[in-house]
Amino acid sequence: MYSKKAPNQKMGRSVPESLAKQWQKLRKQPAVSVAWVADRLGLSSGRPRQLTDEGVITRRTGGKCGPENILEYVCWLRDRADARDQSSRGQIEQEKLRALRRENDLAERRLFPPEILQAALERTVSAWIVVLDNVTVEWKRKFPATSGDELEQIKKFVAELRNALAQAAIDVEDPD
Repeated sequence: MYSKKAPNQKMGRSVPESLAKQWQKLRKQPAVSVAWVADRLGLSSGRPRQLTDEGVITRRTGGKCGPENILEYVCWLRDRADARDQSSRGQIEQEKLRALRRENDLAERRLFPPEILQAALERTVSAWIVVLDNVTVEWKRKFPATSGDELEQIKKFVAELRNALAQAAIDVEDPD
């Protein structure tokens, strides 16, 4: 996309191929001082030197500058702006995705509010605990030959289940 060199001369890396001929025409203009280029671009007197070190603009023989440096600098600024636009577009897309997720979360809450789910699950657990409390009595009725030790084991198992249900924490919130 970018030309590293124009015929017989090195062109700034920011200048696209489509502007190579224009760059060559500007290169034929008389050389000017670094201060002239800095003044025309609104830069400090040391900034053109930094831009040369960074490979943004090129210097002519003898350290002079030329009008082509303005083209190189403008192309470089355009490339930086394009890169920022790409970054901004990505951020905008991420924000759109977040907004869609928020809308989806709100729609889910309207469809099935967490409070209703929480209450239904609590009622269910309470009903299970009542059933578990009656397990040992029902077991003794159906299986009268059950020994005392076996009945104690069943009571212990039922107590463990009941405690586990009573301590169960129900979190209906989305972890994200």
